Amino acid sequence: MAPKYSSLRELGTAAISHRGEVDEVKRQLDVKHGYFDAWIYGFLENKNFSIDETVAKLHRRFAMRVNELASYELTDFMRESLRRGIIGELGNDKAGRIAFLVDTKRDHLQAKHRDEQRRSFDMIASFGTRLRPESKRC
Repeated sequence: MAPKYSSLRELGTAAISHRGEVDEVKRQLDVKHGYFDAWIYGFLENKNFSIDETVAKLHRRFAMRVNELASYELTDFMRESLRRGIIGELGNDKAGRIAFLVDTKRDHLQAKHRDEQRRSFDMIASFGTRLRPESKRC
């Protein structure tokens, strides 16, 4: 597995020295690109570079994310927030990644709706992540 891009380079030589462990985690999770390498490295580092523990943690995290998003109830406020166009998909950038526009001028932040706004953003960001064919597992 030799992706053209790896976010590990941005972390320096210590991270690059653990490239083999990152690649093994990616192989077990069927991740075929390098955009999440630094993110995966963070989990590996947290688990003292134990591949099995890291993979188990990421599986738990994916399951939690799917279950959490599936349990979201779209409230009237969330529908209105989406209609206002606070966040929207622009399409793909030159590297093929999904690009979003967040228009903060359209957002009238109210403390009582903060949780609903966070959930709306989570849903859109999760949706955008899954739009890329190679990101179906992330």
